[in-house]
Amino acid sequence: MRRLGLVAALVVCAAASCGGAATAPFSGRAPANHRVSPSTCAPRVATTDLCPPSEASSECGTDHDCVEGGLNGACIPGVRGSIADGGGGCGCVYDRCASDADCGGRGPCQCASLEVGNSCLAGNCTIDADCGVGGYCSPVADPCTGIVSGYWCHTSRDTCVDNVDCAGHCTYLATNARWTCAPPQSCPLPELPP
Repeated sequence: MRRLGLVAALVVCAAASCGGAATAPFSGRAPANHRVSPSTCAPRVATTDLCPPSEASSECGTDHDCVEGGLNGACIPGVRGSIADGGGGCGCVYDRCASDADCGGRGPCQCASLEVGNSCLAGNCTIDADCGVGGYCSPVADPCTGIVSGYWCHTSRDTCVDNVDCAGHCTYLATNARWTCAPPQSCPLPELPP
């Protein structure tokens, strides 16, 4: 009988996260950031005269030269380095997607600036509906830069919903397949102009 009491206490303790670990705040509460609907990226506007034809290190002179590497090729200054001036040559940048449908059902299409191009993010969802009834699909962002690396479903196994639940920040750990608190991170200070 005493053994059953000990087993029951361990089960209750595990369910309540004894030993100082945070209890799971997941209660169906909506995360501050989640993706309700899919998005489609705006088409690029073709450019014709951004790159000087005399730039020896340039891969292209106009967008019309960028047709072999993907969607919506654009000729962008500064993408390739120049031997003469240490940078500034023109290079082709391509979109990897124009909408979530182009990403094969993993993560969504991240619309980006002209200089970077759209790309498919990692993840297991593109919108909330992919996470089941009442589910939420949230972005994982670097706590210092804010750059989003993927979108993941929240589940009842999560130990946090948002950063407000953590001393550090709430992030998705693929190894555990759940959202959990990560320790506080020191972010580098931005460089000040001389």
